[in-house]
Amino acid sequence: MKYCASIFILALLMLAPLSAHAGSEEADTQFVRIMPVAEVDQPLITLLQLADQQKPMGAELRERLGRTTVGAAPELGSSFYISGIELRRLVNEANLPAGISVLLPDRVQVKRASVRLGRQELMEIYEEALRQEVRGQDLELVVLDVNTGADITLPGGQFDYSAKRLGSRWGRVTVLVDFFVNGRRQAQTRITGNVEVYGQALVAARSLPAGHVLTPEDISTARISMSEAGVGAVGDPKLVVGQRLRSPVGMGNLLDPRRMQQEILVRSGDIVNMICINPNISLSTKGRVEQNGYMNSVIKLTNLSSKRPVFGRVVDAGTVVVEF
Repeated sequence: MKYCASIFILALLMLAPLSAHAGSEEADTQFVRIMPVAEVDQPLITLLQLADQQKPMGAELRERLGRTTVGAAPELGSSFYISGIELRRLVNEANLPAGISVLLPDRVQVKRASVRLGRQELMEIYEEALRQEVRGQDLELVVLDVNTGADITLPGGQFDYSAKRLGSRWGRVTVLVDFFVNGRRQAQTRITGNVEVYGQALVAARSLPAGHVLTPEDISTARISMSEAGVGAVGDPKLVVGQRLRSPVGMGNLLDPRRMQQEILVRSGDIVNMICINPNISLSTKGRVEQNGYMNSVIKLTNLSSKRPVFGRVVDAGTVVVEF
């Protein structure tokens, strides 16, 4: 008899309605099977989580099973049992639709489902955290020798994480990762790896002597390691055109703004050509420079036609653009 009791008990609820209720599922008899072992991934257990999810169920049946609370889920690594008597009480409480039969075991063991994050998953989290920082930039990441540490085991539920880089952007880089389940932090780990960042930077198109003032023809681009170039790597020609080299630069070598000095292109008192523009019109007139200016710097001028003060951007030694 004990052996038979350990097999599923067919609740004789199909012989009579469980309780009075409005509405019903299909006319044909349906079965709900309560599993002898259930792994749950939510903090609160319902009858629906104990049922065989492979068995098709109508919307009304799922709704009634889902609103019948069994209790709080166990912590990760622990479990508890629900007796057949308690299961029958819960089934009666669920007020299932007419014609539904329930297969009950003599008891149910309830475990907390878990999620295991191995080396591959942790590496993907690490690399994605680094990519987020360079997204939208013309940069390429090369990640090597990643140490993910021990695997992470989390309780089942709504999983999320946050990742933050610690320290350097390249070289030996550490990322701190916090893991959350259903909004609560469950674990933390540090992942480290060797990171190289490559990007396009400005280099000399030919060998240039000290004292040379850079023009667009002097500039080329090359893919370089940002960790080797450091803060000297720039990608915008506007940052170097018009600058005077303090020391010679060989062909293909990095154009480092720290090895340059700004060249004064217009001086106070100079008469320059002012290009006055707006979205609808462009005209040229003369202006007097009121302060020294460098390439792309904004300076004050006097419009010689109107005698009014204006501000414009230095384009070259004789031209200033004024937007109005």
